[in-house]
Amino acid sequence: MVNARHHLLFESVVEHIRLRVQRGELKPGSKLPTINQLAAELKVSAASVREAYHILQSQGLLQVTQGRGTFVSATLDKMPAILKQFRVDGSVTRFHVLEARRQLEPGIARFAAERGSDMELARILEMAESCAEQPPSSDAWLEENILFHDRIAVAARNPIFRHMLMTVYDLIRVSEPQFMARAPEAQTKAIDDHLLIAEALSDRNGEAAAALMQLHIGSMETRLKRAENTHSSIHSE
Repeated sequence: MVNARHHLLFESVVEHIRLRVQRGELKPGSKLPTINQLAAELKVSAASVREAYHILQSQGLLQVTQGRGTFVSATLDKMPAILKQFRVDGSVTRFHVLEARRQLEPGIARFAAERGSDMELARILEMAESCAEQPPSSDAWLEENILFHDRIAVAARNPIFRHMLMTVYDLIRVSEPQFMARAPEAQTKAIDDHLLIAEALSDRNGEAAAALMQLHIGSMETRLKRAENTHSSIHSE
Protein backbone atom coordinates (compact mmCIF):
# COMPACT_ATOMS: atom_id res chain seq x y z
CA MET A 1 0.00 0.00 0.00
CA VAL A 2 1.23 3.51 -0.84
CA ASN A 3 2.17 5.57 2.18
CA ALA A 4 0.57 8.99 1.50
CA ARG A 5 2.92 10.86 3.83
CA HIS A 6 6.00 9.30 2.21
CA HIS A 7 4.55 10.19 -1.21
CA LEU A 8 4.17 13.85 -0.24
CA LEU A 9 7.60 13.99 1.37
CA PHE A 10 9.53 12.65 -1.59
CA GLU A 11 7.64 15.08 -3.87
CA SER A 12 8.74 17.94 -1.62
CA VAL A 13 12.35 16.74 -1.92
CA VAL A 14 12.02 16.64 -5.72
CA GLU A 15 10.72 20.22 -5.76
CA HIS A 16 13.46 21.34 -3.35
CA ILE A 17 16.17 20.04 -5.70
CA ARG A 18 14.49 21.44 -8.83
CA LEU A 19 14.19 24.88 -7.21
CA ARG A 20 17.87 24.90 -6.28
CA VAL A 21 18.80 24.04 -9.87
CA GLN A 22 16.48 26.77 -11.22
CA ARG A 23 18.03 29.35 -8.89
CA GLY A 24 21.53 28.35 -9.95
CA GLU A 25 22.46 27.16 -6.48
CA LEU A 26 23.09 23.73 -8.01
CA LYS A 27 24.77 23.96 -11.40
CA PRO A 28 25.39 21.22 -14.00
CA GLY A 29 28.06 18.95 -12.55
CA SER A 30 27.41 20.00 -8.93
CA LYS A 31 27.56 17.19 -6.40
CA LEU A 32 24.51 16.65 -4.21
CA PRO A 33 24.62 15.67 -0.54
CA THR A 34 24.42 11.98 0.29
CA ILE A 35 20.97 10.57 0.92
CA ASN A 36 21.47 10.60 4.68
CA GLN A 37 22.90 14.13 4.67
CA LEU A 38 19.98 15.59 2.69
CA ALA A 39 17.48 13.63 4.78
CA ALA A 40 18.92 15.19 7.92
CA GLU A 41 19.00 18.66 6.36
CA LEU A 42 15.35 18.49 5.22
CA LYS A 43 14.16 16.49 8.24
CA VAL A 44 12.65 13.72 6.10
CA SER A 45 13.31 10.00 5.85
CA ALA A 46 16.18 8.58 3.85
CA ALA A 47 13.57 6.64 1.85
CA SER A 48 11.98 9.92 0.70
CA VAL A 49 15.32 11.30 -0.48
CA ARG A 50 16.23 8.01 -2.15
CA GLU A 51 12.94 8.03 -4.09
CA ALA A 52 13.41 11.70 -5.06
CA TYR A 53 16.92 10.97 -6.35
CA HIS A 54 15.58 7.98 -8.28
CA ILE A 55 12.81 10.06 -9.92
CA LEU A 56 15.17 12.87 -10.90
CA GLN A 57 17.75 10.42 -12.22
CA SER A 58 15.11 8.69 -14.38
CA GLN A 59 14.12 12.12 -15.73
CA GLY A 60 17.72 12.93 -16.58
CA LEU A 61 18.18 15.84 -14.16
CA LEU A 62 20.57 13.89 -11.92
CA GLN A 63 23.22 11.34 -12.72
CA VAL A 64 24.87 8.84 -10.41
CA THR A 65 28.56 8.04 -10.70
CA GLN A 66 29.46 4.81 -8.95
CA GLY A 67 31.79 5.45 -6.04
CA ARG A 68 31.60 9.24 -6.42
CA GLY A 69 28.03 10.21 -5.67
CA THR A 70 25.02 11.96 -7.21
CA PHE A 71 25.45 15.00 -9.46
CA VAL A 72 23.33 17.46 -11.41
CA SER A 73 23.53 16.24 -15.01
CA ALA A 74 26.50 17.82 -16.75
CA THR A 75 24.65 17.61 -20.08
CA LEU A 76 22.16 20.34 -19.11
CA ASP A 77 24.43 23.08 -20.46
CA LYS A 78 24.58 21.37 -23.87
CA MET A 79 20.81 21.05 -24.33
CA PRO A 80 18.58 23.35 -26.41
CA ALA A 81 17.00 25.97 -24.15
CA ILE A 82 13.48 24.56 -24.42
CA LEU A 83 14.60 21.02 -23.58
CA LYS A 84 16.70 22.29 -20.66
CA GLN A 85 13.68 24.18 -19.32
CA PHE A 86 11.50 21.07 -19.51
CA ARG A 87 14.16 18.99 -17.78
CA VAL A 88 14.76 21.47 -14.95
CA ASP A 89 11.24 22.59 -14.09
CA GLY A 90 9.74 19.14 -14.48
CA SER A 91 6.59 20.56 -16.06
CA VAL A 92 6.61 18.07 -18.93
CA THR A 93 6.00 14.37 -18.40
CA ARG A 94 5.86 11.53 -20.88
CA PHE A 95 2.08 11.65 -20.56
CA HIS A 96 2.19 15.23 -21.85
CA VAL A 97 4.34 14.11 -24.77
CA LEU A 98 1.91 11.35 -25.69
CA GLU A 99 -1.09 13.66 -25.30
CA ALA A 100 0.49 16.16 -27.71
CA ARG A 101 1.31 13.38 -30.16
CA ARG A 102 -2.25 12.07 -29.96
CA GLN A 103 -3.52 15.47 -31.09
CA LEU A 104 -0.91 16.06 -33.80
CA GLU A 105 0.06 12.80 -35.42
CA PRO A 106 -3.27 11.33 -36.58
CA GLY A 107 -3.85 14.46 -38.66
CA ILE A 108 -0.29 14.35 -39.94
CA ALA A 109 -0.80 10.72 -41.00
CA ARG A 110 -3.99 11.69 -42.86
CA PHE A 111 -2.14 14.45 -44.75
CA ALA A 112 0.74 12.09 -45.53
CA ALA A 113 -1.66 9.59 -47.12
CA GLU A 114 -3.09 12.36 -49.27
CA ARG A 115 0.04 14.36 -50.09
CA GLY A 116 3.03 12.02 -49.88
CA SER A 117 4.73 10.92 -53.08
CA ASP A 118 4.51 7.29 -54.13
CA MET A 119 8.22 6.93 -53.41
CA GLU A 120 7.92 8.40 -49.90
CA LEU A 121 5.03 6.14 -48.94
CA ALA A 122 6.80 3.13 -50.43
CA ARG A 123 9.90 3.88 -48.33
CA ILE A 124 7.79 4.21 -45.17
CA LEU A 125 6.24 0.81 -45.88
CA GLU A 126 9.65 -0.69 -46.66
CA MET A 127 11.00 0.60 -43.35
CA ALA A 128 8.07 -0.84 -41.40
CA GLU A 129 8.37 -4.21 -43.16
CA SER A 130 12.12 -4.33 -42.51
CA CYS A 131 11.60 -3.69 -38.77
CA ALA A 132 8.89 -6.36 -38.65
CA GLU A 133 11.11 -8.93 -40.38
CA GLN A 134 14.23 -8.13 -38.40
CA PRO A 135 13.40 -6.13 -35.24
CA PRO A 136 16.17 -3.69 -34.26
CA SER A 137 17.95 -3.99 -30.95
CA SER A 138 16.48 -2.06 -28.04
CA ASP A 139 19.40 0.40 -28.33
CA ALA A 140 18.70 1.06 -32.03
CA TRP A 141 14.92 1.13 -31.71
CA LEU A 142 14.61 4.68 -30.38
CA GLU A 143 16.05 6.31 -33.50
CA GLU A 144 14.26 3.84 -35.79
CA ASN A 145 10.98 4.78 -34.12
CA ILE A 146 11.62 8.51 -34.43
CA LEU A 147 12.71 8.15 -38.06
CA PHE A 148 9.47 6.35 -38.96
CA HIS A 149 7.32 9.13 -37.53
CA ASP A 150 9.58 11.81 -39.01
CA ARG A 151 9.19 10.36 -42.52
CA ILE A 152 5.43 10.56 -42.13
CA ALA A 153 5.73 14.19 -41.04
CA VAL A 154 7.85 14.99 -44.12
CA ALA A 155 5.29 13.30 -46.39
CA ALA A 156 2.53 15.47 -44.88
CA ARG A 157 4.02 18.47 -46.72
CA ASN A 158 3.67 20.98 -43.90
CA PRO A 159 7.03 22.07 -42.42
CA ILE A 160 5.33 23.54 -39.34
CA PHE A 161 4.12 20.08 -38.32
CA ARG A 162 7.62 18.70 -38.60
CA HIS A 163 9.12 21.63 -36.70
CA MET A 164 6.64 21.06 -33.87
CA LEU A 165 7.44 17.36 -33.80
CA MET A 166 11.19 18.03 -33.59
CA THR A 167 10.70 19.29 -30.03
CA VAL A 168 8.57 16.23 -29.32
CA TYR A 169 11.34 14.00 -30.70
CA ASP A 170 13.86 15.59 -28.30
CA LEU A 171 11.51 14.93 -25.39
CA ILE A 172 11.06 11.32 -26.56
CA ARG A 173 14.84 10.89 -26.58
CA VAL A 174 14.87 11.97 -22.94
CA SER A 175 11.96 9.81 -21.74
CA GLU A 176 11.86 6.82 -24.07
CA PRO A 177 14.79 4.77 -22.65
CA GLN A 178 13.26 4.75 -19.15
CA PHE A 179 9.84 3.85 -20.54
CA MET A 180 11.17 1.01 -22.70
CA ALA A 181 13.07 -0.41 -19.75
CA ARG A 182 9.79 -0.59 -17.80
CA ALA A 183 7.65 -1.79 -20.72
CA PRO A 184 9.88 -3.91 -23.00
CA GLU A 185 6.86 -5.42 -24.79
CA ALA A 186 5.99 -1.94 -26.10
CA GLN A 187 8.61 -2.21 -28.87
CA THR A 188 7.02 -5.34 -30.35
CA LYS A 189 3.57 -3.72 -30.27
CA ALA A 190 4.89 -0.51 -31.83
CA ILE A 191 6.52 -2.41 -34.69
CA ASP A 192 3.21 -4.14 -35.44
CA ASP A 193 1.40 -0.78 -35.28
CA HIS A 194 3.92 0.83 -37.63
CA LEU A 195 3.32 -1.86 -40.24
CA LEU A 196 -0.44 -1.32 -40.14
CA ILE A 197 -0.03 2.47 -40.39
CA ALA A 198 2.43 2.12 -43.27
CA GLU A 199 0.06 -0.18 -45.16
CA ALA A 200 -2.79 2.35 -44.77
CA LEU A 201 -0.49 5.10 -46.03
CA SER A 202 0.56 2.97 -49.00
CA ASP A 203 -3.13 2.46 -49.82
CA ARG A 204 -3.62 6.25 -49.47
CA ASN A 205 -6.35 5.60 -46.93
CA GLY A 206 -6.06 8.75 -44.84
CA GLU A 207 -8.90 7.91 -42.46
CA ALA A 208 -7.46 4.49 -41.68
CA ALA A 209 -3.94 5.92 -41.24
CA ALA A 210 -5.26 8.56 -38.82
CA ALA A 211 -7.31 6.03 -36.85
CA LEU A 212 -4.42 3.57 -36.62
CA MET A 213 -2.06 6.33 -35.49
CA GLN A 214 -4.56 7.30 -32.78
CA LEU A 215 -4.75 3.69 -31.61
CA HIS A 216 -0.96 3.36 -31.72
CA ILE A 217 -0.33 6.35 -29.47
CA GLY A 218 -3.24 5.38 -27.19
CA SER A 219 -1.69 1.95 -26.80
CA MET A 220 1.61 3.54 -25.75
CA GLU A 221 -0.27 5.62 -23.14
CA THR A 222 -1.95 2.51 -21.74
CA ARG A 223 1.38 0.71 -21.45
CA LEU A 224 3.01 3.71 -19.83
CA LYS A 225 0.27 3.94 -17.21
CA ARG A 226 0.61 0.23 -16.49
CA ALA A 227 4.40 0.53 -16.22
CA GLU A 228 4.17 3.61 -13.97
CA ASN A 229 1.63 1.89 -11.69
CA THR A 230 3.85 -1.17 -11.42
CA HIS A 231 6.89 1.00 -10.71
CA SER A 232 5.00 2.96 -8.02
CA SER A 233 3.78 -0.23 -6.39
CA ILE A 234 7.30 -1.68 -6.24
CA HIS A 235 8.75 1.47 -4.66
CA SER A 236 5.92 1.82 -2.11
CA GLU A 237 6.28 -1.68 -0.65
